[in-house]
Amino acid sequence: MKIKLRLVGLFFLSCFSILYGQNSTKRTLFLGNSYTATNNLPLMIDNVANSTGDDLIYDSYTPGVTR
Repeated sequence: MKIKLRLVGLFFLSCFSILYGQNSTKRTLFLGNSYTATNNLPLMIDNVANSTGDDLIYDSYTPGVTR
């Protein structure tokens, strides 16, 4: 029973933080190799940030990889 109450409390706390949290803009530089570039990791992380209402300004440096 205690676990259920904690889970319900955690759910409401996370909903509250998403709804009333401050939106912010983060700047990120991705350093990587072909795995970073081929799978477009920066865009995936940007989509996750946008889904929470945050903005992400990013650039990537992947030496040796041509796009």
